[in-house]
Amino acid sequence: MTRAAGDREVCRPRSCSPSRAKASMLRPMSFGKNPYVAKAQAAELLAERARDEASRSRAHREAAHEWERAADREKPGKRRDEYLAAAERHRALAESVAETQTEQRFFDTSEPDPQSLN
Repeated sequence: MTRAAGDREVCRPRSCSPSRAKASMLRPMSFGKNPYVAKAQAAELLAERARDEASRSRAHREAAHEWERAADREKPGKRRDEYLAAAERHRALAESVAETQTEQRFFDTSEPDPQSLN
């Protein structure tokens, strides 16, 4: 329904009464979702799409951090354990990527071409 209030029109939904509308505005909003889960999933996608080893390792570390933050917001139980397992998995992936990168950098024994040095 619409009614005139001064020079402007106010639209009120039919389904709720004025007292019910006021009561719903006084309650705090809660969506019930953990925002860090979405951030962790986004970091996982970044790790999958990373082009080089350093950025892949960094993205895995970020995903592990976000999964830990998501676990901190959950009550003890199955979901919290899943989030902590995901954090450990990404931390292990970040370490394996870093180790591979270190091995390639320091243990590369290929001899340089003498003509390319001059």
